[in-house]
Amino acid sequence: MIGRVFWFAALVTTSAVAKKTDFVRVRALTDGRSCIVFDQQLACDAVGAYLKDTRHVPLSRAFLVDLVGGQPSMAAALKAGHSLEAAGYSDIFRVGFITEPRSSSDAKP
Repeated sequence: MIGRVFWFAALVTTSAVAKKTDFVRVRALTDGRSCIVFDQQLACDAVGAYLKDTRHVPLSRAFLVDLVGGQPSMAAALKAGHSLEAAGYSDIFRVGFITEPRSSSDAKP
């Protein structure tokens, strides 16, 4: 079975995810390799095995993979998504920005 994978802009996904209340949040960090899930930091490519074998998360659960920021965290999110799919999970929502969010130090027009 091929998993369903969704890429949305943060604004669009917020409404889609709001309808699903039973999801596991995976945060992809800016180092491009690490993720945080259930307050545990681990390699993103190990997320699926950790959730399935150690935490015994059912295959029916939905996942929200969000990016902490920038291009490196996008690579980490891809690794996490592939890891989740390899473990047999199929309901995976990846949330990010189409463009980088503005920093507070940006000059205002």
